[in-house]
Amino acid sequence: SQKLPKRIHTLACKASLLNAVSLERPPHTLIRLHLSSCDGDILEALRRLFGGRLISLRLGERAPANGGGLEWSTGDVARMFPRLQFLHIDIDYVRSSSRPCGLTLMAFPP
Repeated sequence: SQKLPKRIHTLACKASLLNAVSLERPPHTLIRLHLSSCDGDILEALRRLFGGRLISLRLGERAPANGGGLEWSTGDVARMFPRLQFLHIDIDYVRSSSRPCGLTLMAFPP
């Protein structure tokens, strides 16, 4: 199995990469994470691995809850990652013309 470098501060990847690498001893220096797609299940795993350390989290495409993932809100994310200073969520938004356009939501926990 593959391992992440011991001293990594920023990581951008698909959630499947985190499933593929060995995270028995996650890097304690990781403070910024960008997942290109996510669901509630991966957020819970991230909370266990990095929850007390992450200061920046970007979440890409959100998997639908009926696909097996747990529902979550921005409040849930703020509670899961108490040191979070920056939360960036990419949202696919479809206008009435059925032409997709991108919408990005940025929220800062209190």
